[in-house]
Formats: sequence, C-alpha cells, structure tokens
Amino acid sequence: KQWYQRRVRGEDGSCKPYFVIFQNGEEIFERESTESYKTEDPIPFPVSIQISVDIKIQFFSVSDILGTQEMFSLHFHTFYISSSHVRFSREMIDGPHVNTFKQFTESFSVSVELK
Repeated sequence: KQWYQRRVRGEDGSCKPYFVIFQNGEEIFERESTESYKTEDPIPFPVSIQISVDIKIQFFSVSDILGTQEMFSLHFHTFYISSSHVRFSREMIDGPHVNTFKQFTESFSVSVELK
C-alpha cells in the first residue's frame, strides 16, 4: 500500500513536527517540517512511499530551546487495513508517557491516507 499523506489535528501548543516511518523495525523514511505550527487545523504532510506489513510512525517536535522531543507514535499492520483512510484517535496513539495527552485536545487525531 502506498502511504501518501498524514494529518495532525488538535495540537494546543506550537510545534515543528518531525516524523520517522519504520517498516518491520527498519527506518524507511523521515521528514522534518520547515514551519512551526500552532493550530487545530489539519497539518498535511504529503509522502509518497511504498509501505507494507508492520508499520510504526514516530512523531517528534523540534525546538530551538528544548531540542527534539518525542510527541507520540502509532502502529499498524497493512494486512488489516481494508480502507484507504485510517484515523487514529488520541486514545489509539502511543505517547511517551501519560502527561503527553495534556498537550493535545480531545479531538486530536492522526489520519493516514493509503492509495
């Protein structure tokens, strides 16, 4: 399946998103945003790569003051994806610790579009 876009929603504070995609435990893609965001609007990141089987997407925020900090990650297996759109709600996303969820609104989600 081809993963071509993901969106971050509902972030209360600003961040400069950075993410890494792993396939079967091996890093296959990474991208850093050139802009900082402070919005509840979707933030699209067009990506055009082939993915299959066990996928992990790890998200970071890059800051001049705090450096790179993990925000959250999500995991899925392409075998179980039957739709071209997969939405991960805040509760379905793995955070580095429980306090992470205080940074995100109830409506925070990540959508993955597969083609």
